[in-house]
Amino acid sequence: MNILMAVPAQDQATGNWITARRFAAGLEARGHRVRFCSPPFEQEPKDPWTELVILFHAFRTGYPWYCWEGRPRVPSLVFLAGTDLNQGLQDPEQTPQIEAVMRQAGALVHQNPILTRELRQRYPGLAAVILDLPAGTVLGSADYDLHQIHGISRELSLFLCPASIRPVKAVLGLLHLFDSLARRPEPFHLAFCGPCLDGDYAEAFLQEIDQRPWASWLGTIAPEAMPAALRQADVILNNSESEALSNALVEAASLGRPMLARDIPGNALIVEPGGNGFLYQDAESFLQAATQLLCRPGLRARLSRPRPERFSPEVEAEALEVICLRFMAGIGAGCAPSSGLNAGISLGDGL
Repeated sequence: MNILMAVPAQDQATGNWITARRFAAGLEARGHRVRFCSPPFEQEPKDPWTELVILFHAFRTGYPWYCWEGRPRVPSLVFLAGTDLNQGLQDPEQTPQIEAVMRQAGALVHQNPILTRELRQRYPGLAAVILDLPAGTVLGSADYDLHQIHGISRELSLFLCPASIRPVKAVLGLLHLFDSLARRPEPFHLAFCGPCLDGDYAEAFLQEIDQRPWASWLGTIAPEAMPAALRQADVILNNSESEALSNALVEAASLGRPMLARDIPGNALIVEPGGNGFLYQDAESFLQAATQLLCRPGLRARLSRPRPERFSPEVEAEALEVICLRFMAGIGAGCAPSSGLNAGISLGDGL
Protein backbone atom coordinates (compact mmCIF):
# COMPACT_ATOMS: atom_id res chain seq x y z
CA MET A 1 0.00 0.00 0.00
CA ASN A 2 0.96 3.61 -0.53
CA ILE A 3 0.01 5.30 2.77
CA LEU A 4 -0.11 9.01 3.51
CA MET A 5 0.14 9.87 7.20
CA ALA A 6 -1.24 13.30 8.10
CA VAL A 7 0.15 14.59 11.41
CA PRO A 8 -0.41 17.92 13.21
CA ALA A 9 2.10 20.65 12.40
CA GLN A 10 3.96 20.59 15.71
CA ASP A 11 7.32 19.70 17.25
CA GLN A 12 8.35 16.23 16.12
CA ALA A 13 9.26 15.29 19.69
CA THR A 14 5.54 15.27 20.54
CA GLY A 15 3.48 12.11 20.94
CA ASN A 16 1.61 12.39 17.64
CA TRP A 17 4.84 12.42 15.63
CA ILE A 18 6.55 9.75 17.72
CA THR A 19 3.55 7.46 17.23
CA ALA A 20 3.28 8.27 13.52
CA ARG A 21 6.94 7.54 12.85
CA ARG A 22 6.72 4.28 14.77
CA PHE A 23 3.65 3.26 12.75
CA ALA A 24 5.46 4.20 9.54
CA ALA A 25 8.56 2.18 10.45
CA GLY A 26 6.42 -0.85 11.28
CA LEU A 27 4.45 -0.68 8.05
CA GLU A 28 7.53 -0.02 5.92
CA ALA A 29 9.19 -3.07 7.46
CA ARG A 30 6.20 -5.04 6.20
CA GLY A 31 6.65 -3.78 2.62
CA HIS A 32 4.38 -0.73 2.53
CA ARG A 33 5.34 2.81 1.49
CA VAL A 34 4.67 5.81 3.73
CA ARG A 35 4.79 9.57 3.27
CA PHE A 36 3.99 12.37 5.76
CA CYS A 37 2.14 15.66 5.48
CA SER A 38 0.67 18.27 7.84
CA PRO A 39 -2.02 20.97 7.72
CA PRO A 40 -2.63 23.33 6.02
CA PHE A 41 -3.32 20.81 3.30
CA GLU A 42 -4.04 23.43 0.65
CA GLN A 43 -0.26 23.55 0.16
CA GLU A 44 -0.10 19.85 -0.70
CA PRO A 45 0.21 19.02 -4.42
CA LYS A 46 -2.32 16.70 -5.97
CA ASP A 47 -0.79 13.25 -5.87
CA PRO A 48 -2.35 10.09 -7.36
CA TRP A 49 0.21 8.02 -5.43
CA THR A 50 -1.86 7.79 -2.22
CA GLU A 51 -4.06 4.73 -1.64
CA LEU A 52 -4.83 5.16 2.06
CA VAL A 53 -4.66 8.06 4.51
CA ILE A 54 -4.10 7.77 8.26
CA LEU A 55 -5.05 10.98 10.06
CA PHE A 56 -3.48 11.59 13.47
CA HIS A 57 -5.71 13.74 15.71
CA ALA A 58 -9.35 14.18 14.70
CA PHE A 59 -9.64 17.89 15.46
CA ARG A 60 -6.23 19.22 14.46
CA THR A 61 -5.72 17.04 11.38
CA GLY A 62 -8.91 15.16 10.51
CA TYR A 63 -11.16 18.20 10.41
CA PRO A 64 -8.87 20.26 8.12
CA TRP A 65 -8.41 17.19 5.92
CA TYR A 66 -12.11 16.59 5.30
CA CYS A 67 -12.65 20.31 4.73
CA TRP A 68 -9.98 20.33 2.01
CA GLU A 69 -11.64 20.15 -1.38
CA GLY A 70 -8.43 18.98 -3.03
CA ARG A 71 -7.89 15.95 -0.82
CA PRO A 72 -7.35 12.58 -2.53
CA ARG A 73 -10.63 10.66 -2.65
CA VAL A 74 -9.18 7.57 -1.00
CA PRO A 75 -10.06 5.63 2.18
CA SER A 76 -9.08 7.32 5.43
CA LEU A 77 -8.57 6.14 9.00
CA VAL A 78 -8.45 8.46 12.01
CA PHE A 79 -6.11 7.81 14.92
CA LEU A 80 -7.85 9.45 17.86
CA ALA A 81 -5.66 11.54 20.16
CA GLY A 82 -6.09 11.83 23.90
CA THR A 83 -6.98 15.50 23.55
CA ASP A 84 -9.73 14.55 21.08
CA LEU A 85 -11.37 12.25 23.61
CA ASN A 86 -10.59 13.91 26.91
CA GLN A 87 -10.80 17.57 25.94
CA GLY A 88 -12.23 18.09 22.48
CA LEU A 89 -15.36 15.98 23.07
CA GLN A 90 -15.97 17.95 26.27
CA ASP A 91 -15.70 21.27 24.42
CA PRO A 92 -18.99 22.54 22.91
CA GLU A 93 -17.09 24.24 20.08
CA GLN A 94 -14.89 21.27 19.12
CA THR A 95 -17.42 18.48 19.67
CA PRO A 96 -19.48 18.99 16.47
CA GLN A 97 -16.32 19.08 14.36
CA ILE A 98 -14.79 15.99 15.97
CA GLU A 99 -18.08 14.10 15.68
CA ALA A 100 -18.27 15.06 12.00
CA VAL A 101 -14.79 13.61 11.49
CA MET A 102 -15.74 10.46 13.38
CA ARG A 103 -18.72 9.89 11.08
CA GLN A 104 -16.73 10.70 7.96
CA ALA A 105 -13.83 8.33 8.72
CA GLY A 106 -14.06 4.73 7.67
CA ALA A 107 -12.49 3.60 10.96
CA LEU A 108 -11.46 5.16 14.26
CA VAL A 109 -8.33 3.71 15.82
CA HIS A 110 -7.27 4.03 19.44
CA GLN A 111 -4.70 2.39 21.73
CA ASN A 112 -6.30 2.55 25.16
CA PRO A 113 -8.96 -0.15 25.74
CA ILE A 114 -10.40 1.79 28.69
CA LEU A 115 -11.10 4.84 26.55
CA THR A 116 -12.18 2.67 23.62
CA ARG A 117 -14.93 1.10 25.72
CA GLU A 118 -16.08 4.52 26.92
CA LEU A 119 -16.17 5.82 23.36
CA ARG A 120 -18.22 2.86 22.12
CA GLN A 121 -20.71 3.40 24.93
CA ARG A 122 -21.03 7.09 24.11
CA TYR A 123 -21.40 6.46 20.37
CA PRO A 124 -23.12 3.08 19.97
CA GLY A 125 -23.88 3.82 16.33
CA LEU A 126 -20.13 4.00 15.64
CA ALA A 127 -19.12 1.12 17.91
CA ALA A 128 -18.33 -1.18 14.96
CA VAL A 129 -15.80 1.26 13.49
CA ILE A 130 -14.03 2.11 16.77
CA LEU A 131 -11.04 -0.22 16.69
CA ASP A 132 -8.53 -0.97 19.44
CA LEU A 133 -4.87 -1.28 18.44
CA PRO A 134 -2.27 -2.81 20.79
CA ALA A 135 0.43 -0.32 21.74
CA GLY A 136 4.09 -0.77 20.92
CA THR A 137 7.27 1.17 21.45
CA VAL A 138 10.63 1.44 19.72
CA LEU A 139 13.44 2.41 22.05
CA GLY A 140 16.03 4.78 20.62
CA SER A 141 19.68 3.91 21.12
CA ALA A 142 21.40 7.32 21.17
CA ASP A 143 23.69 8.11 24.10
CA TYR A 144 22.66 10.90 26.46
CA ASP A 145 24.50 11.67 29.71
CA LEU A 146 21.73 13.62 31.38
CA HIS A 147 23.68 14.37 34.57
CA GLN A 148 26.77 15.67 32.80
CA ILE A 149 24.96 17.65 30.11
CA HIS A 150 22.70 19.45 32.59
CA GLY A 151 24.97 19.58 35.62
CA ILE A 152 22.79 17.46 37.89
CA SER A 153 24.59 15.69 40.71
CA ARG A 154 24.53 11.92 40.50
CA GLU A 155 24.18 11.86 44.29
CA LEU A 156 20.65 13.27 44.11
CA SER A 157 17.51 11.21 43.61
CA LEU A 158 16.26 12.30 40.18
CA PHE A 159 12.57 12.68 39.35
CA LEU A 160 12.04 13.20 35.60
CA CYS A 161 8.87 14.42 33.90
CA PRO A 162 9.01 14.01 30.09
CA ALA A 163 6.15 16.17 28.78
CA SER A 164 5.53 19.10 26.49
CA ILE A 165 5.04 22.39 28.30
CA ARG A 166 1.33 23.12 27.90
CA PRO A 167 -1.72 23.18 30.19
CA VAL A 168 -2.96 19.64 29.54
CA LYS A 169 0.35 18.21 30.80
CA ALA A 170 -0.06 20.14 34.09
CA VAL A 171 3.68 20.51 34.64
CA LEU A 172 3.12 23.70 36.62
CA GLY A 173 0.80 21.82 38.95
CA LEU A 174 3.41 19.09 39.33
CA LEU A 175 5.99 21.69 40.33
CA HIS A 176 3.61 22.89 43.06
CA LEU A 177 3.04 19.32 44.28
CA PHE A 178 6.80 18.95 44.77
CA ASP A 179 6.91 22.01 47.02
CA SER A 180 5.66 19.82 49.86
CA LEU A 181 8.32 17.17 49.18
CA ALA A 182 11.00 19.87 49.12
CA ARG A 183 10.30 20.58 52.81
CA ARG A 184 11.78 17.21 53.70
CA PRO A 185 15.50 16.93 54.54
CA GLU A 186 16.24 14.34 51.83
CA PRO A 187 17.77 16.03 48.75
CA PHE A 188 16.42 15.42 45.25
CA HIS A 189 16.23 17.02 41.84
CA LEU A 190 13.09 17.44 39.74
CA ALA A 191 13.69 17.75 35.99
CA PHE A 192 11.28 18.41 33.13
CA CYS A 193 11.99 17.81 29.45
CA GLY A 194 9.85 18.55 26.44
CA PRO A 195 9.06 21.28 23.91
CA CYS A 196 7.23 24.49 24.85
CA LEU A 197 3.92 24.38 22.96
CA ASP A 198 2.05 27.14 24.79
CA GLY A 199 3.91 30.43 25.09
CA ASP A 200 2.06 32.00 28.03
CA TYR A 201 1.97 28.78 30.02
CA ALA A 202 5.64 28.08 29.32
CA GLU A 203 6.61 31.59 30.45
CA ALA A 204 4.79 31.13 33.78
CA PHE A 205 6.30 27.66 34.20
CA LEU A 206 9.87 28.78 33.55
CA GLN A 207 9.51 31.73 35.92
CA GLU A 208 8.51 29.37 38.72
CA ILE A 209 11.27 26.90 37.84
CA ASP A 210 13.78 29.71 38.34
CA GLN A 211 12.53 30.16 41.92
CA ARG A 212 13.29 26.55 42.88
CA PRO A 213 16.95 25.46 43.04
CA TRP A 214 15.86 21.82 43.21
CA ALA A 215 14.08 21.93 39.81
CA SER A 216 15.07 22.53 36.19
CA TRP A 217 13.78 22.37 32.63
CA LEU A 218 16.15 20.47 30.34
CA GLY A 219 14.64 21.57 27.04
CA THR A 220 13.71 19.00 24.42
CA ILE A 221 15.49 15.67 24.40
CA ALA A 222 15.46 13.94 21.01
CA PRO A 223 13.20 10.86 20.91
CA GLU A 224 16.12 8.60 19.98
CA ALA A 225 17.95 9.73 23.18
CA MET A 226 14.95 9.54 25.51
CA PRO A 227 15.56 5.92 26.67
CA ALA A 228 19.08 6.88 27.76
CA ALA A 229 17.65 9.81 29.73
CA LEU A 230 14.93 7.66 31.30
CA ARG A 231 17.45 5.05 32.44
CA GLN A 232 19.28 7.71 34.47
CA ALA A 233 16.17 8.84 36.35
CA ASP A 234 15.11 7.24 39.62
CA VAL A 235 11.40 7.96 39.04
CA ILE A 236 9.45 8.89 35.89
CA LEU A 237 6.52 11.29 36.38
CA ASN A 238 3.26 12.11 34.63
CA ASN A 239 0.77 14.68 35.95
CA SER A 240 -1.30 15.09 32.78
CA GLU A 241 -4.93 16.06 33.08
CA SER A 242 -5.63 13.60 30.26
CA GLU A 243 -3.69 11.06 28.21
CA ALA A 244 -4.62 8.51 25.60
CA LEU A 245 -1.42 6.56 26.15
CA SER A 246 1.80 8.30 27.16
CA ASN A 247 4.74 7.26 24.97
CA ALA A 248 7.09 8.29 27.78
CA LEU A 249 5.37 6.01 30.30
CA VAL A 250 5.26 3.17 27.79
CA GLU A 251 9.03 3.53 27.36
CA ALA A 252 9.53 3.75 31.13
CA ALA A 253 7.48 0.57 31.67
CA SER A 254 9.46 -1.24 28.99
CA LEU A 255 12.75 -0.13 30.56
CA GLY A 256 11.62 -0.92 34.08
CA ARG A 257 11.85 2.59 35.50
CA PRO A 258 9.61 3.26 38.55
CA MET A 259 6.70 5.56 37.71
CA LEU A 260 4.61 8.05 39.68
CA ALA A 261 1.59 9.24 37.72
CA ARG A 262 -1.78 10.89 38.12
CA ASP A 263 -4.62 8.39 38.28
CA ILE A 264 -6.28 8.88 34.89
CA PRO A 265 -7.33 6.16 32.39
CA GLY A 266 -4.38 6.81 30.09
CA ASN A 267 -1.92 6.22 32.94
CA ALA A 268 -3.81 3.47 34.77
CA LEU A 269 -3.35 1.21 31.75
CA ILE A 270 0.44 1.36 32.17
CA VAL A 271 1.16 1.90 35.86
CA GLU A 272 0.53 -1.08 38.12
CA PRO A 273 0.32 0.28 41.71
CA GLY A 274 2.93 -1.46 43.81
CA GLY A 275 4.16 -3.38 40.76
CA ASN A 276 5.99 -0.85 38.61
CA GLY A 277 5.00 2.42 40.27
CA PHE A 278 2.21 4.34 41.95
CA LEU A 279 -0.88 6.31 40.93
CA TYR A 280 -2.09 9.33 42.91
CA GLN A 281 -5.50 10.98 43.10
CA ASP A 282 -4.69 14.16 45.04
CA ALA A 283 -1.91 16.10 46.76
CA GLU A 284 -2.01 13.88 49.84
CA SER A 285 -1.65 10.60 47.95
CA PHE A 286 1.03 12.18 45.76
CA LEU A 287 3.12 13.24 48.76
CA GLN A 288 2.76 9.83 50.38
CA ALA A 289 3.96 7.97 47.26
CA ALA A 290 6.66 10.51 46.39
CA THR A 291 8.05 10.36 49.93
CA GLN A 292 8.30 6.58 49.79
CA LEU A 293 10.06 6.71 46.43
CA LEU A 294 12.47 9.37 47.66
CA CYS A 295 13.34 7.77 50.98
CA ARG A 296 13.35 4.07 50.10
CA PRO A 297 15.90 3.13 47.41
CA GLY A 298 15.00 -0.51 48.01
CA LEU A 299 11.41 0.19 46.99
CA ARG A 300 12.60 1.82 43.78
CA ALA A 301 14.73 -1.24 43.08
CA ARG A 302 11.75 -3.53 43.65
CA LEU A 303 9.61 -1.49 41.25
CA SER A 304 12.31 -1.63 38.57
CA ARG A 305 10.87 -4.44 36.47
CA PRO A 306 11.74 -4.18 32.77
CA ARG A 307 9.00 -5.57 30.52
CA PRO A 308 10.10 -4.97 26.91
CA GLU A 309 7.72 -7.65 25.64
CA ARG A 310 4.64 -5.84 26.96
CA PHE A 311 4.70 -3.20 24.23
CA SER A 312 5.92 -5.04 21.15
CA PRO A 313 6.31 -2.88 18.02
CA GLU A 314 6.02 -6.02 15.87
CA VAL A 315 2.64 -6.92 17.37
CA GLU A 316 1.50 -3.32 16.94
CA ALA A 317 2.64 -3.17 13.30
CA GLU A 318 1.01 -6.51 12.44
CA ALA A 319 -2.31 -5.42 13.98
CA LEU A 320 -2.17 -2.06 12.19
CA GLU A 321 -1.45 -3.76 8.88
CA VAL A 322 -4.46 -6.06 9.39
CA ILE A 323 -6.69 -3.05 10.04
CA CYS A 324 -5.40 -1.26 6.94
CA LEU A 325 -5.70 -4.29 4.65
CA ARG A 326 -9.19 -5.22 5.82
CA PHE A 327 -10.25 -1.61 5.52
CA MET A 328 -8.87 -1.35 1.99
CA ALA A 329 -10.60 -4.58 1.01
CA GLY A 330 -13.89 -3.50 2.58
CA ILE A 331 -13.91 -6.59 4.81
CA GLY A 332 -15.58 -6.54 8.21
CA ALA A 333 -17.68 -4.00 10.03
CA GLY A 334 -16.66 -0.42 9.56
CA CYS A 335 -14.17 -1.04 6.78
CA ALA A 336 -16.05 0.54 3.90
CA PRO A 337 -14.25 3.67 2.73
CA SER A 338 -16.04 6.95 3.30
CA SER A 339 -17.02 9.25 0.46
CA GLY A 340 -18.57 12.66 0.46
CA LEU A 341 -20.03 14.59 3.41
CA ASN A 342 -22.31 12.93 5.91
CA ALA A 343 -26.00 13.66 5.68
CA GLY A 344 -27.00 16.31 8.17
CA ILE A 345 -23.41 17.30 9.04
CA SER A 346 -21.51 19.97 7.19
CA LEU A 347 -17.79 19.79 7.72
CA GLY A 348 -17.60 23.44 6.74
CA ASP A 349 -19.58 24.54 9.79
CA GLY A 350 -17.52 26.36 12.33
CA LEU A 351 -14.66 27.28 10.02
